[in-house]
Amino acid sequence: MNLFHVIDGAFAITTCRGVYRQVAVFRKGVEIYARHGNGFIRLMGNKGTTAPNVSWLEITPHDSIRDPGGITAPTWG
Repeated sequence: MNLFHVIDGAFAITTCRGVYRQVAVFRKGVEIYARHGNGFIRLMGNKGTTAPNVSWLEITPHDSIRDPGGITAPTWG
């Protein structure tokens, strides 16, 4: 089973309908997720997420978010 694992020291700032939140960042396989309510949303390139009304503004630190091959995932833009 592929579970969510917190990325120590990594946080994202998300926004939904004018509300900003600083949230923990997680990895599941090579994909990156953020805490959203009682669940998780996947963070995608170009500041998009899997939740229609949520986007992300910043994620830090970039260098701690690497896939097992050492490539930053997704392409942060």
